[in-house]
Amino acid sequence: MRLDPWDDAARIAERLTLPGAKLIVLVGAAGWCEKCRQALPAFDARACMAPPHETHVWMDIEEHAGLLGAWIPETLPLELVYENGRLEAQRIWGPGASGAVPVLEDSAEVPDLWRILGRPDWAGTHSA
Repeated sequence: MRLDPWDDAARIAERLTLPGAKLIVLVGAAGWCEKCRQALPAFDARACMAPPHETHVWMDIEEHAGLLGAWIPETLPLELVYENGRLEAQRIWGPGASGAVPVLEDSAEVPDLWRILGRPDWAGTHSA
């Protein structure tokens, strides 16, 4: 199931300590991005079928700005895939069987969400 950074902070941090852990974050703007709203059901379905070592998180660029900082992806929705603490892939979500296509974006700009969400006390250091 999809987890929320504010409501499931401790659970996310715990899951990121599992062997072979994978963090899959879908970044979007549900308030005004139609493609983002359309992507959420497919993302949720994939999250429900995911193995225990995969953690799926939705991050809204407005609601979770405290975690994302000044970074805003060029295209929404954007999927970030972290494996064992490293950003391994970035994909733009869109229509199609796979749901997402790879994108080349400067990885230096992307916040280290693994490090942020992996800290057990991170929720107390960022405002909701």
